[in-house]
Amino acid sequence: MKNKNPFHIDIVSPRLINMLTFNDKKVRAMAFYPFILYRHKNYADIKVIENHELIHHQQQRELLIIPFHLLYFLHFLYGLIKLKNYNKAYYHVCFEQEAYAHENDFEYLKNRKFGSWRKYVFRD
Repeated sequence: MKNKNPFHIDIVSPRLINMLTFNDKKVRAMAFYPFILYRHKNYADIKVIENHELIHHQQQRELLIIPFHLLYFLHFLYGLIKLKNYNKAYYHVCFEQEAYAHENDFEYLKNRKFGSWRKYVFRD
């Protein structure tokens, strides 16, 4: 089975990444379907970064994009209240947990089941 939707548009813009992340230099890329925004593309692990962001694209398509961003924000906010730490809250987001768990598996999107992010919702 082929990748469910390999289509994406790459945008390299450190300025845009800085604006969207309040100048968080740790952010290397972001997914806003159908775009992947990169700080730059000279990373040694660029294929892993791209795979991570493509997992987010699949999540966004499943949730029809806007609900994804709403759920992402709510899950992040819940983590922030619960964990009282920005970085821990970010890694606590169910969508990030799925993407980080499978970013090194380049076959993951070919076999991924619909809604796979759900098993990470209440995982601690």
